[in-house]
Amino acid sequence: MDPAMIEAREKWKKPKPVASKQKTKLQRQLEVNPYANALLTPVRKCNILEVRLPSFFLQDFDVKYHPETQNPWLLPMDILKEPRAKVPTKQKGDSATDDMNLAPQAPHLPPLPVGRALASQRLLRKVHLKSYWERIVSGNHRRRTNVPKGIVWREGMDDLVLQLLRRRALWEIKRVVRGWRDSYYLSSGDIDVILAGNPGKVVLYLGDVQEPQEEESGVQKEQVDPNDPKNALKSIQSSSLVFDIPQLLGSHYVTSIRTMLGGINRDRNSKAMILDTTFQTLAAQMWLWKIQCYIST
Repeated sequence: MDPAMIEAREKWKKPKPVASKQKTKLQRQLEVNPYANALLTPVRKCNILEVRLPSFFLQDFDVKYHPETQNPWLLPMDILKEPRAKVPTKQKGDSATDDMNLAPQAPHLPPLPVGRALASQRLLRKVHLKSYWERIVSGNHRRRTNVPKGIVWREGMDDLVLQLLRRRALWEIKRVVRGWRDSYYLSSGDIDVILAGNPGKVVLYLGDVQEPQEEESGVQKEQVDPNDPKNALKSIQSSSLVFDIPQLLGSHYVTSIRTMLGGINRDRNSKAMILDTTFQTLAAQMWLWKIQCYIST
C-alpha cells in the first residue's frame, strides 16, 4: 500500500504528545495580563444591542424580589452581593492553593442570568427612555421559563452599577494591601518620575493629598472620562499600566485607601501605589479596568 496512506491512517491511533508542565515565558506573562484574561472570558450576547462580546465587557442582570412589595426588580445581582472570600493573611509564593481566592472574577451569575447588557454607563443611562431595558428580559425567555412578569427597572441604574463596581474594586485593592504587602510599594514622587522609574509596572495614581477631588455621588460622564484630553495622565507615554484612582473610584474611596495605607504602612501622603504584575494583583487590575471601560463607553 501507499506509505503516505498508511501514515495518514495510523496517525490517528498515536497518542497525543503530553503537554509540558513547564510554562513558557509568554504563557506566564499572559496569565497575569488583565487584557488577556478579559478577552478569554466566555463570549456572550448583549440582549439590547444584539452583539456578542467577551462576558467581561457585559453586565449580567437577574431578578430580585422587593422585601416589602414583593415586586420583581431587575438588578445586577453578581456585583450586588458582598464578596465572601476572606482577605489572605499568608505571605507565600505562587502556589495554586494560595492563589485560588485571588482569581479574577468577571461578573457572571451561576447558572444563568435573566439577561445581559453592555457594561456601558451611557447605555444604561438611556435604556429606560423607550423601555429598551425590556430587551434584557425578553432576549432569554427561550432559555429561562421562570422569568416573572411585571419586572421593575430601577431608576438610576447606571449610577448603581458604577457604585457597585467601585465597591468591588476597592475590596480587591484592600486584599492586596492587607494580604500581599510584598506585591506593592508606595511612592511620593511626581507621576512622570514614578513612571520613568517603574517600567512595566501597574501604577495606581492616588493624586496629591491637597488637590480637591470631585464628589463621588455626583460624578458625571464628562468629569470621569479617562480619554478626556484634559487628563494629565493621557499625555504621558509609558510602558506601565496607569489607573487614575480619583477619577475611577472617586474622592471618598481615595480617602479610604489612604486611611488604610496609613494604618498598615504608616504612610497616608503617597501619590501612587506601584503593583507588581503578579497573580495576586490581577483581580484588582481587572476590576479597575472594567470601571474604566464602563465610564468611557
